[in-house]
Amino acid sequence: GVVLITGITGFLGSQICFQCLEEGWKVRGTVRSLKNEKKMKVLEQFPNVSNLECVEANLLDNSCWDKVIEGVSYIIHSASPFPQAVPKNPDDLIKPAVEGTRCVLQAASKHNVKGVVITSSAAAVEDLFSNYKPKFDENDWP
Repeated sequence: GVVLITGITGFLGSQICFQCLEEGWKVRGTVRSLKNEKKMKVLEQFPNVSNLECVEANLLDNSCWDKVIEGVSYIIHSASPFPQAVPKNPDDLIKPAVEGTRCVLQAASKHNVKGVVITSSAAAVEDLFSNYKPKFDENDWP
């Protein structure tokens, strides 16, 4: 089967991709733009790169996900905006994260995907560094 990894050029997505390719999986990865040579060049150095297919996808564009997910057995959804600075409008982060996840899940359901993993980030927990704890749970969520 094919595993789809969203956000494949991000830190987490690229690490997941590397491991999946190393284990012999066929990987389809989503990117914002296939024309970003700097990000695409990193992927070319991965093991078993012939098992990697990259496709453009937009988290907020429902129309692209049917084609992206067609033929996929599993999805690892790691795409989400992660800006260098906190935006003035929280919806600039929240909307693409929530709506993008919804788009992926709806298409996964439509195409009978066997399993979906949704990743997150420690950045999702408020004041991570000022209130360091070795373990977080639902009580830490803002």
